[in-house]
Amino acid sequence: MNIIYYNIVQYLIIIIAIIRLNTIYKIDSNTYTNILYNGMIIPLVIYSTIGHLIFTNSVANSIGWKNSPFQKELGYFTLSLLLVMIWSNYSNTRLETKISLSYVWIIFIMFAALNHIYEFKKGNISLNNILPIFVSFTVFILIIYNSYKFWHTH
Repeated sequence: MNIIYYNIVQYLIIIIAIIRLNTIYKIDSNTYTNILYNGMIIPLVIYSTIGHLIFTNSVANSIGWKNSPFQKELGYFTLSLLLVMIWSNYSNTRLETKISLSYVWIIFIMFAALNHIYEFKKGNISLNNILPIFVSFTVFILIIYNSYKFWHTH
């Protein structure tokens, strides 16, 4: 499996969310839930879960890392977060809960990005080590900016 496609699909998910957001004048609870939460965050968490639980060795090798049982632990974390996110959709939780779950994801990926930056500084210039940094910062900016817009319009 060529993991570069994995990163490309993540960016396609983000680009679609950005295009959809550009057609909206005012962000409300439905916009956040449909575009950012269900349209971007949940698909990215699904991708992370699949990558770290099913393609564990391929992901580690493509980044330039050794195989480790921690890859699966990461997969179990993202699977747990995914299940809670899906449950929040079906239990009709408030938007604030969905934003909070989005924050759990972006805080996690920002710390993961710091790890990728650390590896880059040590000389790991693998594209699959570098691309997740940009995915993380892009998602972080989208979530913070749009949740800020929501909080300050309500």
